[in-house]
Amino acid sequence: MNRRLLLALFVTALSLFWWWYAFGEALATVPWAQWEPTAFLGPLILIILSHALRALRLAAEFRDRITLWQAWRLLAWHTFLVNLLPLRSGELALPLLLHRRHCVALTRAAATLIWLRLQDLTVLAGLLLLFWPGLLWPWRLGLLLFLAVGVLLLPLFIPLANHLPWSVVRRMAAALALAIDETRFVWHWTIANWCVKIAAVALLFSALLAEPPAFPLLCFAALAGELGAIQPLQGVAGVGPYEGAVAAALALSAVPLANGIAVALAAHGLLFGVSALMALLAGIRSR
Repeated sequence: MNRRLLLALFVTALSLFWWWYAFGEALATVPWAQWEPTAFLGPLILIILSHALRALRLAAEFRDRITLWQAWRLLAWHTFLVNLLPLRSGELALPLLLHRRHCVALTRAAATLIWLRLQDLTVLAGLLLLFWPGLLWPWRLGLLLFLAVGVLLLPLFIPLANHLPWSVVRRMAAALALAIDETRFVWHWTIANWCVKIAAVALLFSALLAEPPAFPLLCFAALAGELGAIQPLQGVAGVGPYEGAVAAALALSAVPLANGIAVALAAHGLLFGVSALMALLAGIRSR
């Protein structure tokens, strides 16, 4: 069996064992049956909208090669595989699909993935600074300014790769520079995508928790979950780190860990379910 799959199964089993050992009795008291199905409707619509915004971002980058519909199909498969496969190995789907279906050079397609994820990290870091509880505004604004300057200066450092002896690094640097240049005016799609997605998850937390904290604190918990899910040590379908990060962030607002894990599982299930539905629709439509 693949070592990555074994490690992912281990992370999943370890997470489930720890939750059951530490919070088994508390989880049994969570009022699962009292959750109204209508509480999932608003977040569901917003999550679907976030998928559309992500497709608009990719279509804007390859505006001469890929239509909006094609971009949506590519990202539907990519998102589903990222959510499903262990250790985020599904990330490879995007460059491979761009190469096979739209004849984009592999280095250029890989650069798209790298820059897409760098944009995601930048926006998530910026939102985290905005919603970080208790952070003084001078520090908040200063760190946001530092983040923005770093992104603006990044293209100036990429040409330094031309002095390296490895041709593959030079080609990748050139492709990354091209990806950055062609996405100078698509930042708004990335920002809109993450704002909508974080708002969707925070809205779900607010509906499911008996005594929810203030909405900015719920947004902070949703951001913690996303950042926990970005790191590569993931269980099957991403189970484990996402729930742990959300529960820890909600615990800062006096939400019991068991309740935090419960609502995180609900949000994770909704996100995974939507990605599976999008992939299914993309597969049906491509036949």
